[in-house]
Amino acid sequence: PLFLGTVVAQFFLLPLLDSGIPVFVQVLLFNSLYAVSFGYYCHVTFLGYNALPFLQKTAFLLYPIALIAVTLVVTLVLEINVAHHALVYYKLRVANAMVAAATSTAAATAAAATAA
Repeated sequence: PLFLGTVVAQFFLLPLLDSGIPVFVQVLLFNSLYAVSFGYYCHVTFLGYNALPFLQKTAFLLYPIALIAVTLVVTLVLEINVAHHALVYYKLRVANAMVAAATSTAAATAAAATAA
């Protein structure tokens, strides 16, 4: 559910980031998407641990939902788009992976050329 909420749904909503809708609406939509996904993850985790009879006081697993709600309000007020920062992170991660792959391929080619 967390992956579906944050990555797959975000993929289909990406055209809204470049559209002409107001920034506050974008921030509200995408940050709410992340907040609901993380809140759902906390709730499902709570339900799973709550079903185990030997565990007690599992309600503390619901406490992060309050932190998620506060974070949502703060990011809305400051107009911080979490989805935008996540996309920047994904792009950097892919770029670093591509550089690492190119470097290892070049090093392997150079090693093969000197060995021959």
